[in-house]
Amino acid sequence: MASVKVYFLTLSLIAFAIASGSAAISSRIKNGTPADTIERFPWHVSIHAPGKPINCSGTIINKRWVLTAQSCVKDNHLYELSFSRLYQDSFNGSFSLTVDRTAIVDYPTQYAYDNLAMIKLPISLEVSKVVALAKFTAVNLVDNSLMVMAGFGNQTNELTFGMFRLLSTKECKAAYGTRYNEYLQLCTESWDYTNQVPCLNNEGGGLFVNWPTNPTLVGIFVNGDSNCNGKLPAIYTKLLTYLDWINDVIRYQ
Repeated sequence: MASVKVYFLTLSLIAFAIASGSAAISSRIKNGTPADTIERFPWHVSIHAPGKPINCSGTIINKRWVLTAQSCVKDNHLYELSFSRLYQDSFNGSFSLTVDRTAIVDYPTQYAYDNLAMIKLPISLEVSKVVALAKFTAVNLVDNSLMVMAGFGNQTNELTFGMFRLLSTKECKAAYGTRYNEYLQLCTESWDYTNQVPCLNNEGGGLFVNWPTNPTLVGIFVNGDSNCNGKLPAIYTKLLTYLDWINDVIRYQ
């Protein structure tokens, strides 16, 4: 991989945010529950390409690495990563790092199923209550398990989270047919009657099981119902299949 080329590193104070003219991040979880504090999801990262219609999420998995969807960072743009950000319209207490395309490691195949990328940060993050590493490891997932994902909502400026039910392979294939790969993907629907739905611009968000007692990252959101009405299940890249690659990138890149 080419050496990381970092254009600039900024602490995102409010004064700087106003001066830089950064666009508001517009990731979406419909009917999400307010997070109240970033300490609930200290691994959450907002990804924005200044001046471009790109708004995604990512997950801190290492002091130097963020995991996201490859579709979020496929073009030759600068990407602004916001950490510890609880509100879309406020940079108070948060900070940002900006990298270019050379900081991104794509999964080596070009198949649509392999929608994963890792972003190497120019500095090592300092772990705290508001910046933390997500646990990712092999987990035996059970159908109907409660899953959780954070993102910014379409009804509030505050970071929200959604609760979802892990669907069986049969249910996922009933909705998507041959477009669904049980070995490489997971899919969810709203938990009970919450009507919480991942929507457009929340791609790259991390799906967690065993939240909040022992949260473990198991999927990356890559596709959902474009109308955000919950009629189709949300699809995630299944991390279990890619753990060796993720660990190799961290170890050798």
